[in-house]
Amino acid sequence: MTNLFRKNQKSLTLIITILVIIAFVWLYNSTQFEKIGQSHVAQMYGRGVSQAQVDRRANRYELAAQMGLIEHVQLLSAAGPADVEPRVNFALNSIVLEHEAEALGIDPTPDQIAAEIRQMPQFQTSGQFDFQKFQEFSADNLAPRGFTDQAMEEVVGNALRMRQLQAVLAATTPDSEERLRDEYGQAHRKRTIGVVRFKLADLEAQVSVSDEDARKAYEERKETYKTEEKRVVEYVAFALSEDERKLPREEQIAALQKAADRAGDFSAAIAEEGSTFAEEAAKMGVTPQKTEPFAMLATPESLAQVQGVAQAAFALTPENPHSNPLTGVAGFYQLHLAQVEPSRPLTLEEARPQILEDLKSESAQEMLTTKVAQARPQIEQALREGRPLTEAAQAAGVTAEVFPERSLA
Repeated sequence: MTNLFRKNQKSLTLIITILVIIAFVWLYNSTQFEKIGQSHVAQMYGRGVSQAQVDRRANRYELAAQMGLIEHVQLLSAAGPADVEPRVNFALNSIVLEHEAEALGIDPTPDQIAAEIRQMPQFQTSGQFDFQKFQEFSADNLAPRGFTDQAMEEVVGNALRMRQLQAVLAATTPDSEERLRDEYGQAHRKRTIGVVRFKLADLEAQVSVSDEDARKAYEERKETYKTEEKRVVEYVAFALSEDERKLPREEQIAALQKAADRAGDFSAAIAEEGSTFAEEAAKMGVTPQKTEPFAMLATPESLAQVQGVAQAAFALTPENPHSNPLTGVAGFYQLHLAQVEPSRPLTLEEARPQILEDLKSESAQEMLTTKVAQARPQIEQALREGRPLTEAAQAAGVTAEVFPERSLA
């Protein structure tokens, strides 16, 4: 059965892709979606917004910042209630942005989005789009979060919608003198800012844990104190050489296609009954490399630039020891499961450092919560009475740091 799948991989992939597209079209149809029964956290434009929808959009917050779209992030995250997390403001405002842009007929095309990505400074070398930098950014910032290039396109698409919407508003609605004066005042007004720090580390230093407390915690939680399962994999690389990486973009893409073809041929060969990883590698003229044992969250350094390597390695089994080809920087990689080190329970002595850390952290967190709960009402009351923050904090038994006057500008 595995051989059959390997031999017909391209056809099967096409069929599965079509089915997935059909499933998504049905699932995210507005009339069907509301029947799923998810709890709504907001009501926008007559429709409920689920927590899953908010989380999905909020996950684009860091990605947009890493892409250098700082103004876009600030506009979407700052426009909302001050007591709401910026990521949530960003998510909800992106819904507003898309709805209003659609109403005005603003819809960036795929070509416009692609052109914008190619012009981004982090993907440029000597004023030209650098495909390798794009791949490196994708490997570092998309794959580890479970994103695909589609997430990047969504973020850039919304940045273009915001830019076009701003242009429409600027062209039709001149700023009033009152609003300009208010904006200038907000930017240039001097402010004095103070902070009271409650440091968890200071409280942890005050906590002591007895041997009896450690033993009791171990007995209660021993199921949670285990070693991590580890894997050892062999792998072969079908990657561009240093000279090939310096080729012009068109030639580099052609070389990558050849590497992809070789990786596909190798993947099909090791799927054949009776074949072995080492024998097929020798036939292809590549030398298998072997990693040290690594856990799910500790990708081996030699495979650090390969997308999804840990997930792929931990999906392998003795019955299905070969991965599909994985994409890395300037090449493709094929994994083979070599060894599994199963998880095992830790002894009391092995678990002691973690137990002590957990108990200290828990006790310190309780102390911190109590200390803040006691100090905050006293400080707020003193501030309402017109006393400076330093005096208010001192009366509450804590110390305030006051920074020099500054304006937002």
